[in-house]
Amino acid sequence: MAKLATKHRILPGISRENHIPFRPRDLALCACCIPHTSADHLVQALFARKGHRSGGGSGRPGDNIKLRLEFYEEVTEGEIEGNFQDPHTFTLMLKVDAPLATHGILNIPLERYVGHERDAPDAPLWMEQVHTSWLRPKRFRCTLGWLRLFVDAVLAPPGAQADPTLAPWVRIQAHLREVVDVLFPVPHAVALGPPPKPRPWHHKDDAQAVGPMAQLIFEMHELHV
Repeated sequence: MAKLATKHRILPGISRENHIPFRPRDLALCACCIPHTSADHLVQALFARKGHRSGGGSGRPGDNIKLRLEFYEEVTEGEIEGNFQDPHTFTLMLKVDAPLATHGILNIPLERYVGHERDAPDAPLWMEQVHTSWLRPKRFRCTLGWLRLFVDAVLAPPGAQADPTLAPWVRIQAHLREVVDVLFPVPHAVALGPPPKPRPWHHKDDAQAVGPMAQLIFEMHELHV
């Protein structure tokens, strides 16, 4: 009978990095489920189309603008206090690069997760898919129309614009709108202002200040009065 391979595992509640026990309040069991956050859906959709340019849109101006997306992860390790360690903070960073000479780049934290292990049951899926630093980010290409449709769907539910957890998506939506406004400016109506006022009649003392023809007309007008 073949021997089953065994793998050394760290006991539950013990940090994998330095074998320091977690605080008791951090040992609560989380529901074993697969999270599906908006960031998860975006990363999965881009990985599914890797090697193909993600196109699409609704026919609005700017849908065919080519964008470069970069994802990377920032990790802030939890502080060690005595015999316990605080949870780590994992931040998914997103860089949106549009073909503009200036102000075409948006770099924002898209989502955060606080926990001890990246393979925890409640950890988002992007922690396994985007396990890289800013030096070697995950790069994708898509059209502005494709990303705009995705962001609009995230912010479609009532009250989503005011949800603080969706603030990064609101910034992405505003950035895409600015890119379109720069590349496809809409002409604005120019105010014509009030109509010009008629020139007043000159008095007799002003006859020397007008031209010869105007002076002749003025003198003829005086003779018929």
